[in-house]
Amino acid sequence: MKICAVVVTYNRSSLMLECVEALKLQNDLSGIIIINNASTDKTKQILDDMSCDLIHVVHMAQNTGGAGGFYQGLKYSVEMGYDVSWIMDDDAIPQDGALSKLVNAAQIINWDFGFLTSNVMTPDGECMNAPSIDFRPNSTGYPDWAKFSELNLIKVRIATFASVFIKNSVIKNIGLPIKEMFIWGDDSEYTQRVSNTYESYFVPSSKVVHKRVSASTLSVITESNPDRLKWFEFFYRNNLYRFRKHESKKATAKLFFHLILTLSAIILKAKSHKTKRILKVLKGTAKGLFFNPVILYPAPDLNSYNNGNDNRLTQTQLAEKHESAPQEK
Repeated sequence: MKICAVVVTYNRSSLMLECVEALKLQNDLSGIIIINNASTDKTKQILDDMSCDLIHVVHMAQNTGGAGGFYQGLKYSVEMGYDVSWIMDDDAIPQDGALSKLVNAAQIINWDFGFLTSNVMTPDGECMNAPSIDFRPNSTGYPDWAKFSELNLIKVRIATFASVFIKNSVIKNIGLPIKEMFIWGDDSEYTQRVSNTYESYFVPSSKVVHKRVSASTLSVITESNPDRLKWFEFFYRNNLYRFRKHESKKATAKLFFHLILTLSAIILKAKSHKTKRILKVLKGTAKGLFFNPVILYPAPDLNSYNNGNDNRLTQTQLAEKHESAPQEK
């Protein structure tokens, strides 16, 4: 199995370097694809200097957000002929043996899964980015999450892109992440899309440290950085789309009830920018009612990429290589 790590980075060259160095220490890794999302710091120079047969660098012409970056990275991974993609942000630092534990888990269940996800922790060792357990019932009517618990595998439904291990054959079947989502919620939609078709699992022994700016869950009510408030419009749009596509009508109705509670909590508890917070929730929700992006699929394997001579690609060069390949289904 040829396994490729897919890393998206933007203006965090120090963390990106730490992530790459940790990846180089992982056994079983065949390549690293780094999507530079039009960084304005020294990231481009650093990546150009490190590009080699192992590391494939793609410089995007503009910042396409995490969603656009992972769309491009997974597309590239499939078309280069890799068998598996290991997805992570540039601030996710795989610990010793993280990849080997994922590979071992895959072998135990005969590679019969949609995605595997790691045990993500803060630098202080607290759990974060915990995946959502799959409580859907089996034929007996009982939840099936403990199916492989004796093997230290827990069935899950949704995970974040802090560490997601996915077969490229699955990507070919269910499509790529939705690049139009830009940020916040693209990983939840994608992993739920996968687990709707394939059983997927949490691997507790595979550990990744996530050095995110804030380890807390996203909250439009408590967010303290006013510059991040604009992204909640994406969050609420993307979340409503996910519920419309992947949840029951009853669950979607409950989501609207939760939105009313959120608006009330902003009024009562938010310490600043109350109007801006409310507008982002309302605008995102309104857009989510009509948001219907097309699911795109990777082209057939283009192994000519993987010749050791094409490791620094611009977005324009990628488009030229793909222009004759079908992108939609």
